[in-house]
Amino acid sequence: MNQYTDTDVEIMKTTEQNDIDTKRLFQLEDGIAETAERISTEVFRHPELGDSEFYCSAFLADEAEKAGFEVTRGYLGLPTAFRADFGNAGGPTVAFLAEYDALPGYGPDGKENGHACGHNWIAASTSLQTSGSTAWCGTEAMRPMWYRITGAWKSTSVPESWITWRK
Repeated sequence: MNQYTDTDVEIMKTTEQNDIDTKRLFQLEDGIAETAERISTEVFRHPELGDSEFYCSAFLADEAEKAGFEVTRGYLGLPTAFRADFGNAGGPTVAFLAEYDALPGYGPDGKENGHACGHNWIAASTSLQTSGSTAWCGTEAMRPMWYRITGAWKSTSVPESWITWRK
C-alpha cells in the first residue's frame, strides 16, 4: 500500500527540483564570486561622493565592456552615469541599478568618504546579471527617482534596485 498521496509525491518532486536548482545556484555563485569580490574591492577603494564618481563610473563601464555589454557613458547627460545593455533587443529587459557613490564621514577614521550603505557591493552584484536582455545602469549620486522622472525606464520591462521605489 502506498503511504504517500498524490500531493505528497508532487511536493517531493518539487523539493527535489528545488535542491537541484539550489545546487546549480551555488555553482553559479562560485563561478562569479572572484569577479564580484574584485569589483566590490575596487569600488570600495575609491569612495567618491555623489556626482564625483568619475573613477568608479569609468571602471564599471570598462568592466561591462569587457563582459560583452554595449555601453553608453554619460547616460542621460549625467557625466558619471552609464547604461550597459546585454542580450536581445526588442524583448523584455530587466534593468539593474548599480550604485557606487560614497558618503562623507563614513571612512575608517570617521572623517574620510566611505561606502556606508554597501554601494560597492550593489555595484558588484548587479554587474553580474547577464541572462536574457539586461540593462545595467550606473546611477550617480543615488538617482533612481531621477531616472524614473526622465523616462529612462521606458525601454525596460522591470527596473531592479536594492533601494525600494516604484516604476
